[in-house]
Amino acid sequence: MPERFEEMGDEVFRAQFRLIRDALAERQRDVAEADRIEIAVEPYDRRDVHYEYAAGRVIRRTDTTDDAGNADIRARAAEILPDSRLLDESLPEIDVMTTGGLPVPEALDRLDGAFGRGVFTPDHFVSITGVTNCPAIEPEPLPAGWGPWPPEAGGDAGRDVGIVIPDRGLPDRPPVHAWLHGVDGDGDDAVVAGNPVRLDEYAGHGVFAAGVARCAAPGSAVTVHNAFRFAGADVESFVAAALVRALDLDPDIVSLSAGGYTRFDLPSVLGQVVVERYLRERRKTILVAAAGNDHTTRPFWPAAHEEVYGVGALAFDQRGRAWFSNHGRWVDVWTLGDGMVNAYAEGRYTYRQPPMAPFGMDFHHVARWSGTSFSAPLFAGLVAARMSRTPGESSRQAADALVDHARGQEVPGAGPALMFDHVAP
Repeated sequence: MPERFEEMGDEVFRAQFRLIRDALAERQRDVAEADRIEIAVEPYDRRDVHYEYAAGRVIRRTDTTDDAGNADIRARAAEILPDSRLLDESLPEIDVMTTGGLPVPEALDRLDGAFGRGVFTPDHFVSITGVTNCPAIEPEPLPAGWGPWPPEAGGDAGRDVGIVIPDRGLPDRPPVHAWLHGVDGDGDDAVVAGNPVRLDEYAGHGVFAAGVARCAAPGSAVTVHNAFRFAGADVESFVAAALVRALDLDPDIVSLSAGGYTRFDLPSVLGQVVVERYLRERRKTILVAAAGNDHTTRPFWPAAHEEVYGVGALAFDQRGRAWFSNHGRWVDVWTLGDGMVNAYAEGRYTYRQPPMAPFGMDFHHVARWSGTSFSAPLFAGLVAARMSRTPGESSRQAADALVDHARGQEVPGAGPALMFDHVAP
């Protein structure tokens, strides 16, 4: 990592960056050096426009209908970057190419000159919170026995509706809460066995998000995937493949509590491929995504994609925007995201960010947490609940109806809002 990194951003940003950097080193000990993923950030002197990416590699959205055209672009790119090589580790719709030793910004400047801006992009990092100066709090332990907030909806709202949450997975010893019964998915490798159990970065994030969705739609079928390998983050080429695996389950809703910023704020390859090449073919499924927690109007992808439902966070009193939430016209709808209470893992969590770091706290299956990470599954649950109340309505029709309803109760400083106790009839 360049030395000047230590001069950039604030303590929270640097703490998050180090978490991902260290997780990359730890989890790739047995990976050949040439194939390792390393995180970088650019530019260093403009925090308001910078982005995180994998050093030494670029990506391109391929044209699956034009093999000859793809081959020509690859050959020309290899002439521009003579020591580059194509990596076989993503979807067929995404080329992943090394830069042949050139820094990514320099390689992209050369590629932009030959193909135009945005044909090749960095392999951006996608993070559960967004690496960039995220001010949303880390989880707070609550005594065992606390119920969820927002509370569990009555009846079997969401019956026969499938929700997939690509996130951190489920603890091996899941919380014993009635509203989680039947939730299925991968394990959460951030919950590490021991005495006490160690809770690594973003442990319990997936089960918390699942709990939020199930409280809004108790009858829904919720599946949680472990889709982020490195401290709640991964490169967009990998996350795109994880989202396609989620779509293979044929759910009604995919709820993604993650995203990132891009070079020149261009739409992410992740969003383009998943939305334009998969969701459009499977009209049954919608993608709901968190708007991000950096208190900025800068587009956060894939939430900012026009066919993705980007969800911002309301403050605890639901009278305004949560102080950390991203905002702007690209945010489609707002739900509670501040001071939420739901299921969590059991074990000892050591805080990683100021002001709590490096103190440790014991958690007992329940936590209070804030972030657009939880606004997104709340909206997903509200969509599922509406679908079960209005038989025959698709997930997109239900989501659009809720957004239309939200426009009638806009919150100042935010936008169209769904208060958890005011849902479209």
